[in-house]
Amino acid sequence: AEGAAAGVARPMGATEYALRPPRGLSNLGNTCFLNAAIQALAHCTPLTAYMLQGLFVMDLNEANALGTGCVLAMVFAALLHELFSLQSATPAGVASLANALRGADDAAAAEAGGPAIPGVAAATSGIRSAPPGGELHPYPPFDFLMAVARFNPFLATGEMHDAQELLAWLLDALSEDLNRARHKPPAALCSGPVVLAGTPEPRDEERHAAEAWQAHLRHNRSVIVDLFQGQLRSQVRCPECNVRSLTFDPFLHLTLPLPAAADKVRLEDVVENLCREEALDCQNLWECPACRRRVLAQKKLDLWKLPPMLMVHLKRFEWVEQAPGYHTARKLNCLVEFPRERVDLLPLVAPASLQKEPLFYDLVAVVDHIGARADSGHYVATCRRPSGWWRFDDGRASPLECGAAVVARTNYVLFFERRCAPTEPRAIDQQRVSEPHA
Repeated sequence: AEGAAAGVARPMGATEYALRPPRGLSNLGNTCFLNAAIQALAHCTPLTAYMLQGLFVMDLNEANALGTGCVLAMVFAALLHELFSLQSATPAGVASLANALRGADDAAAAEAGGPAIPGVAAATSGIRSAPPGGELHPYPPFDFLMAVARFNPFLATGEMHDAQELLAWLLDALSEDLNRARHKPPAALCSGPVVLAGTPEPRDEERHAAEAWQAHLRHNRSVIVDLFQGQLRSQVRCPECNVRSLTFDPFLHLTLPLPAAADKVRLEDVVENLCREEALDCQNLWECPACRRRVLAQKKLDLWKLPPMLMVHLKRFEWVEQAPGYHTARKLNCLVEFPRERVDLLPLVAPASLQKEPLFYDLVAVVDHIGARADSGHYVATCRRPSGWWRFDDGRASPLECGAAVVARTNYVLFFERRCAPTEPRAIDQQRVSEPHA
């Protein structure tokens, strides 16, 4: 009746979901790093919708010796259900669940590659606001912490730990728990370095990259690979004969070193610095396969393929020698500048890499580190929701005031979502050995 009164035609059998208020996580003793990491990852909509809809059950790989026996996947799914209490107002299906998590306006904009259009929510997915007064008490993530303690005791000692280390381990462990590759071939079938002379055609490098990705997929196929894994090209070049050795490697997150002396730096400048060609020193001479001798080679890293969900780690801590034999971690507080919406990463990808679609990304979640030291301070998460940006500070969840900064000197881990990424988990392109999407 409400939709009809507003002049909105609702599709027959459409499901209406209400997203209840944001929920914080109780601090169980120096677990702010864990709480912030969970909140940020939980606001990566395609992954969360995939878990909440129960699609992960079909991918559980309990026999994988590299996983946790699916324990971590199960407790993570249960934790997401506690954070995102969705109530269905109609009995049909779960087709609009992803839109409920991210907001239908944003979902429609992402698919179209453009800005959000007012009114799309009412016309497309039937998402309505949760009733007021429904604030939820913070949830204590005991089961999740116990799973971390069981399979990675280092991250559950009761001391402050690195949120990025937890996220890197969590994504890797989830990928193994949900690995669809049941019969893995011998490691000998994996792809190795490719030696090229002269200037190859882009199609040649693309073929080598696809072959390397195909070899990777023989051992690794999961929703984590589908959403978060990209590909890097590493090349070593002989300065005398110009022969190059290329290696194409997968990555789950990008770690970007920050300049020590800069006060402000652009995100693209930080990526370009990562990809800058540098000379190997005398301690790392490279044996050129053409010259047949060890040379001071040039080494270069390039972004080759970017995933639908891109996790970026800003390396704010560097080890400096305070005294002979004594090192301490120093924090770099420079501001890394970038727009929150429509970040164009195409210019940062290797020109030889042929892209199938535009590389416009939106920021969806941030983990911030507040403090001067790596082993102390405090972690919080700032995440995008249908109602706007919210700050998650352990058990407290509060909306950001209009105009409040999300991009700040405290940013430590960034999550970006590609604008053309699917809004529904069933539409996620599954990586297949027969059809590698490298």
